[in-house]
Amino acid sequence: MRAFHHTFILSEAGASRAIYLLTGYTRGTLVGLADGAIWWGLGPLVMMPLMLGMPLGVLDTTSVFSLMGHLIYGATLGLTVVHILTSRA
Repeated sequence: MRAFHHTFILSEAGASRAIYLLTGYTRGTLVGLADGAIWWGLGPLVMMPLMLGMPLGVLDTTSVFSLMGHLIYGATLGLTVVHILTSRA
């Protein structure tokens, strides 16, 4: 349930911004990658450590894999939104 909640929040946040920024598949991928990188920087590197009392900005193997996941998710979201918007037009 927690993973679904996390995914839903990121989908809504990314898609709501993407509607105004996406005009093609290349731009959709780039906006998605930027969105994933921003949420990776805010989430696992800043907000989560603050809530758990851990040091901020620790870069280790786990955070690199987390970055990869956020980038893949962001690019997929950007491409999906562009596809939906262009197929409805």
